[in-house]
Amino acid sequence: AYEYLIMKNSGKHIDVSRLFIYYNARLKDPRYQNGLWDGGVSLSRGVTALEEFGCCKESLYPFIIENINKQPPAVCYEEGIKYRIVDSMPITVNLNQMKACLAQEFPFAFALATYKSFFDAKRNGGYVPMPNLNDEQQNTKHGMHAMLAVGYDDYSQSFIVRNSWGETWGDRGYCYIPYDYMANGQFCKRSHTIKAISGDSHSRLQQDNQYYDPYGWIPDNNTNYYSESNYADPSSSCNSYEDHLR
Repeated sequence: AYEYLIMKNSGKHIDVSRLFIYYNARLKDPRYQNGLWDGGVSLSRGVTALEEFGCCKESLYPFIIENINKQPPAVCYEEGIKYRIVDSMPITVNLNQMKACLAQEFPFAFALATYKSFFDAKRNGGYVPMPNLNDEQQNTKHGMHAMLAVGYDDYSQSFIVRNSWGETWGDRGYCYIPYDYMANGQFCKRSHTIKAISGDSHSRLQQDNQYYDPYGWIPDNNTNYYSESNYADPSSSCNSYEDHLR
């Protein structure tokens, strides 16, 4: 989501530093107040860190496992501050709201409970089966696994998802997760989208004391979701934000 908004604003593809985000997100987590270790972090802590510190490029601070608990150099923070999150929101785990977010060109990060069958996607073209709770235990190593939803396909009744395990996994790094799996609060606990970063010309504008948003945001204090009435083009059953980048 973060890389997409940078691309949308600048036309450039930039790989952001995963280690920079992970380090700063843990600083925001009370569990690490006595020292850092590789114990994971929640989506909300990651967003909070991006709001304060932004993120530098992967080329400036690459993922070197030996540095996982070391503070990034000052130059990383100097670059990162240019790309801070200035507008974000949680997305309710609800099929229509999740699809609405994607149809309006905002990918979202989410945390999903994974099971042994999740790893079948590595060898079957990226398709993730619905977990069988009768004979499957939740995966302990990657229990609540964070991924990025980038689109959906009504024909296959699945979300198009980008994983973080490299292009040799699944369908060139992507997988397809059933609606019934991902839009189920039993399995998907959190989802969050980033609407704007520093200098993003596509962010919400305020004109004549009224909020204006070209993507259909509902400016109502009592709502925190995208309009469900126009989440999809009736003539299309497939929608992916990456289609708009080609």
